[in-house]
Amino acid sequence: MKPRTISLLLKLLTKTKIKDNSKDIEHALTEMEIMINLEHPFIVKVYDVFESSRRMCYLMEFLQGGELYTWLERKNVFEEPVACYYLAQIFLALIYLHEEGILYRDLKPENIMFDFRGNIKLVDFGLSQNHMKLRETRNMCGTTTYDMMIGVPPFMGNNREETRNAIMENHILFPSEPKISLNAKKLIKSLVIRNPKDRISGWNISHLSFFDTINFKEIYNQNTVPPLVPDITSPLDYPIIRSGKDKSRMTEKVIRKVEEDLANVEFETSEDVEVIPTFDSMGLREDLLRGIYAYGFEKPSAIQQRSIKPILKGRDVIAQAQSGTGKTATFSISILQSIDTTMRETQCLVLSPTRELAVQIQKVLLALGDYMNVQCHACIGGTNLGEDIRKLDYGQHVVSGTPGRVYDMIRRRTLRTRGIKMLVLDEADEMLNKGFKEQIYDVYRYLPPFTQIALISATLPHEILEMTSKFMADPIRILVKRDELTLEGIKQFFVAVEREEWKFDTLCDLYDTLTITQAVIFCNTKRKVDWLTEKMREANFTVSGQSRVLITTDVWARGIDVQQVSLVINYDLPNNRELYIHRIGRSGRFGRKGVAINFVKNDDIRILRDIEQYYSTQIDEMPMNVADLI
Repeated sequence: MKPRTISLLLKLLTKTKIKDNSKDIEHALTEMEIMINLEHPFIVKVYDVFESSRRMCYLMEFLQGGELYTWLERKNVFEEPVACYYLAQIFLALIYLHEEGILYRDLKPENIMFDFRGNIKLVDFGLSQNHMKLRETRNMCGTTTYDMMIGVPPFMGNNREETRNAIMENHILFPSEPKISLNAKKLIKSLVIRNPKDRISGWNISHLSFFDTINFKEIYNQNTVPPLVPDITSPLDYPIIRSGKDKSRMTEKVIRKVEEDLANVEFETSEDVEVIPTFDSMGLREDLLRGIYAYGFEKPSAIQQRSIKPILKGRDVIAQAQSGTGKTATFSISILQSIDTTMRETQCLVLSPTRELAVQIQKVLLALGDYMNVQCHACIGGTNLGEDIRKLDYGQHVVSGTPGRVYDMIRRRTLRTRGIKMLVLDEADEMLNKGFKEQIYDVYRYLPPFTQIALISATLPHEILEMTSKFMADPIRILVKRDELTLEGIKQFFVAVEREEWKFDTLCDLYDTLTITQAVIFCNTKRKVDWLTEKMREANFTVSGQSRVLITTDVWARGIDVQQVSLVINYDLPNNRELYIHRIGRSGRFGRKGVAINFVKNDDIRILRDIEQYYSTQIDEMPMNVADLI
């Protein structure tokens, strides 16, 4: 492929001499001072400013795509997805300017241009101002938004001042045609309010429902194809996409379709993943290393060797590993290395599917960060709301919680998201299974636009990969092929039980004949767990998490740590075959051997054979000497 060159434009300041003390000169000097240091994909680039023949000259990027104003004249109106895309680029540029302490005061279609690819470029900074202590940017972009979707300016005054006053009075009328959505109307109205404090801010733009269909990260990194592509050629005449019929516009969509097709087969780790063999060679802070070794870790597991470094570099990461390989410690170490404990604000957020898992993550974070004075709160449902508010007001470096309670705290403005730089989605597949998808999206909308995302999960079904395409920008994949998720070291058996009501007697007989260090019994519903627990207590068996038998649902298979498990009993076969390995894999955790026994009714035989085929394993009928195997 031919290299792309940069086409340059030499801009002279009209015919005005530098010695003239004019407004043009003043604006030029302001523009020069501001633009020479700007570096953003959606702001025109100035490469040099110099004096020639006593005139100010700019050497700047040449924008072949023309003005937004010209596009609006040609097309009259943009469809909402197109307007949404370009407004996102404009707002990303405005947010960047705010961070640089610059107030851009001349936003209008004439000052919004397109490069040869069709991306937005803001130009003309003559009226801009440098403010090192800017308050949060409040965008005045309503007329541009209206122009894009309605086709004409919203106010037709006799002069600019009259138009501006009409804008500030918010006298907006929406014509019956073209029809625009309620979300678009809300966006426009929120951008043209007279009092700047009442306008929506740059940071919060991306959280509006109007922008639900786009990924701000992907747009910023220019990983997407702009909806409008100028009908031009580049300086070297290599082809530019000229129409919607051009197949090259479908490239990204085709690639994504291929990824979806492969999602159900296998994945491999990204090529650029580096293996870091020791914690010492990861460049971790000293107090964190002390916590890691005090916790009992000696050497990082395979997933830790591959995942921690990319997360610390700021990359979005999708990580998959076999159950029990240290996924929680992977992101916990990354979080603790990333936070600034001198700042009492929330910097990292961890979402998980269950209250138990959220508390478990909190405990791991506090244990690993024992020498760091880290503050971590578990924000979960079923607990005292006032305690959550008190803890969050005090200031927490990390919040671990369930999507529902976390979203509630954000809406109440108790959990402030402005300082969050990392979001971890732990066991994301299970969160989707539990119906948390919308709540995850709700939380994500409140986070700063460039929040780093780390997704950690034992399985990666298609729905997960679909979600990552919205949240993540060029994620690095640290994945395990499905056939590597083995059941090695686990002896698997089944017991044929003709009827459901006979299962309890079978369990009692089995429990009487075995010497069990500790066992876990899985049921498919909490109601059955409660029923079985009561039945076993009535039969004088010891049942508790502190003793010999734990009866539970698949919640426990999603990260709740129980030590020295020698036996797993599937009182019910799992509804989802992918859960099977999480259940019985616990009995061989970190190389320990174990036995798994499955109670199988006549109509469960098909499910059992499906599990065997799926994992390429063999589950035999339980022998009489099973006690010798435990």
